[in-house]
Amino acid sequence: MSPNRSFSRRVGKGLSKSQKNLLGDTLAQYLWNNNSLDDHLVDRSIILEIGFGMGEHFIHQACYRPDQLLIGVEAYLNGIANVLKLALDANIRNILLWPDDLDLMIKDIPLGCLSGIYLLFPDPWPKRKHHKKRFLNTERLHILQNKLKPGGFFIFASDVDDYFFATKDLVVKNNSFKPLELDSDFLNQPNNYIVTKYHNKAQIEGRTTRFLHAIKRPLSQTDS
Repeated sequence: MSPNRSFSRRVGKGLSKSQKNLLGDTLAQYLWNNNSLDDHLVDRSIILEIGFGMGEHFIHQACYRPDQLLIGVEAYLNGIANVLKLALDANIRNILLWPDDLDLMIKDIPLGCLSGIYLLFPDPWPKRKHHKKRFLNTERLHILQNKLKPGGFFIFASDVDDYFFATKDLVVKNNSFKPLELDSDFLNQPNNYIVTKYHNKAQIEGRTTRFLHAIKRPLSQTDS
């Protein structure tokens, strides 16, 4: 069985002239390709953020982890353009960007390569008939699991209760992960997390954001 389509939307709103210029003139400097890790890996840890939105958390992590490589995946060109602006303003060089669906590049990330994965506030597709369109499912979690090093982290956040707890169940059932019971309500934010524009909106509208922290077990602790 293969993962569901991610149903990403390419442009959230019209791009400004400056955003188009960033995409045309600057993106190539940061663009992921299947040879990217040959140039960047060496001794660096690699962190992947899937669907970084407008990039506040992604850029914050890049600043906080200057010796690590951050790979950001975002199908919305508005978010890519915003990250390019933030990266230029802060002279950030330790990032690579993929402006399309994760499924089109994940095969080029070597197995056991990643030290961590963030999946923060993916589209919840709240109607039950649309749940099959949600990004995370058993098959895609298995793919992500195989890209993580033993001891690597997976952090998921959502302000939609049924999506959060469905994801928690997926992770618990995946024997390669050890969910961390940091608190009973899953309200503890990850280390060095920042509240993004989307997260702040959820707070204002009265929605509770929950965080799932999980660690990939050493091979000796899994069944396979």
